[in-house]
Amino acid sequence: MKYAGFWKRCAACWIDYVVVTLVICGIAIVSDPLFPDGFVERDDHDPIVLTILIIITIIVFIGLPVLYASLLESSKRQGTLGKIALGLVVVDSDGNRISFARSIVRNIQKVINLFIPPLYFLFFAIPMSKKKQALYDRVARTFVVEVKTKEHTTSGCTL
Repeated sequence: MKYAGFWKRCAACWIDYVVVTLVICGIAIVSDPLFPDGFVERDDHDPIVLTILIIITIIVFIGLPVLYASLLESSKRQGTLGKIALGLVVVDSDGNRISFARSIVRNIQKVINLFIPPLYFLFFAIPMSKKKQALYDRVARTFVVEVKTKEHTTSGCTL
């Protein structure tokens, strides 16, 4: 297996960032009529309403990216749109497609790494790792690899 390098993974991440940002902007545009007085400019400070708004915000800004990546990485294509565009797939140690549960673990760990500053710097461990793994890859026992052809099967990568 040829493990994907740091910069190629960063480029895939940026593509995914653009895709998810466009989806979130679309959700904001569609949901705007639900808040005629504005999302922030609400006069009522009802704790229940504020709690619901916080939960919706968490779901949209954290849950949506985790769900996006988890669904696509555990799919037949084995990667997000950014990874697919750059010829990368996410696999287990045998080169097989990962399960949805494993992908959820991988992506939740990725979010944890983003929000805990000391762990954030572990993204830079990818180039130093022999198998080019970040902490979240190690936790989920996954690998991001390059594929030589666009074809890859559910029983393993064609490398």
